[in-house]
Amino acid sequence: MTPLEAFEQGNFDEAVIALCANGVQPFSQDAKVLHAMAVLNKGDEEATKTILSTCSEDDPHVQKMLGYFAYNEDRYGEALSHYRRSLELDPNYAHAAHDLGVACSALGLHHEARKYLERACQIRPDWALARMDLGIVKLGAGDESGWIDYEARHEARGTKVNYEVPEWDGSDVSGKRFFLLAEQGFGDQIQFLRYAKNLSDMGARVLVGVSEKLRRFAALQAGVSEVYVMGKQVAPFDVWAYAMSMPRLMGGLRSMGGPSVRMGRRGKGNGLIGLNWKGNPEFKAEKFRRIPVPALAPILKDHRCVRLPFEMMNGEPGCEIPDFTSGCFDFLDTGMKMLDHLDALVTSCSGIAHLAGSIGIPTVLCLPENYDFRWKIEPPEFYYPTHVTVVNTSNWDETMERANSRLKDIL
Repeated sequence: MTPLEAFEQGNFDEAVIALCANGVQPFSQDAKVLHAMAVLNKGDEEATKTILSTCSEDDPHVQKMLGYFAYNEDRYGEALSHYRRSLELDPNYAHAAHDLGVACSALGLHHEARKYLERACQIRPDWALARMDLGIVKLGAGDESGWIDYEARHEARGTKVNYEVPEWDGSDVSGKRFFLLAEQGFGDQIQFLRYAKNLSDMGARVLVGVSEKLRRFAALQAGVSEVYVMGKQVAPFDVWAYAMSMPRLMGGLRSMGGPSVRMGRRGKGNGLIGLNWKGNPEFKAEKFRRIPVPALAPILKDHRCVRLPFEMMNGEPGCEIPDFTSGCFDFLDTGMKMLDHLDALVTSCSGIAHLAGSIGIPTVLCLPENYDFRWKIEPPEFYYPTHVTVVNTSNWDETMERANSRLKDIL
């Protein structure tokens, strides 16, 4: 293993040992590239670019880092060129194959994405990140065998949990206490918690673990007997499963069924249209799904609007739109307020979209051009009958004009 390979795989001690054993000279190409990789690992991108400027570009690691910067700066064609050049220089460079696959996926080049991610997995069969991303690409193409690869997500993200009782394997759960552990963002938790009803119908007493802001809302989910906050102590249980492993265990997403929360629409609201144009800023694909505030102009012109994005800072674009969530403690508060006051919601793909769908708010869901795999396996109206989809065709202004037209149809 070369020093650069050891470093990229997180084996920092091995990288130093290999560096010394190989007698790499200061200021050599390998030394400069390793320096650049270490500085980038610490998050100093400008310093990394400076170091790279002194390196030969006929180096697979240099090309991969150049691809990384191009991709993050939205220079997608250039990013693909760098990643491809990296693989030409080293056909067995797993990281380059992975990054090229991820970039192709983000740009909607799904066949190429699968090819390169499969290649990364062939080069490094034990690499959980590549396996997880391959699963996502498969699912995005409607291939639900991707759920098997997607099981690598916890090892890849460092979120794996261990309990003394067995993880569910699909066997009989009648009479057992079943702990269903929610995962990832608020929207994922809301959507996949409906599997509690499946398990309850199978005879289990269902305990669920969710984020604090979903604790009270989850208690109203059909099939749920007990609710716990993720990471906190849970009463004894017999068997458990990750919520997003349930499609693999139960035969695909269609096993999910419809919304089963025990609260819903009592009538129309009072003439307000909710707007939610962004989701979790930590989500790596947030920049693709976020709706630019200026594009909301047609809807703001034609309707009385309020905003629902959580935790907006003063001075952010859209702050002048009245805040609908003021005084709301959690998703239950927000949901109750939506039921009482909103006629409809226009939203990006976010937790608010899933909340609205689960409680029956008429919703125009605006998806980016390369949208999440769940909407590709089944359309939004399968999960949420009140959802109307408007897919972004790389032009948000045009998309929001269409969204406004659909909104008028709903009203």
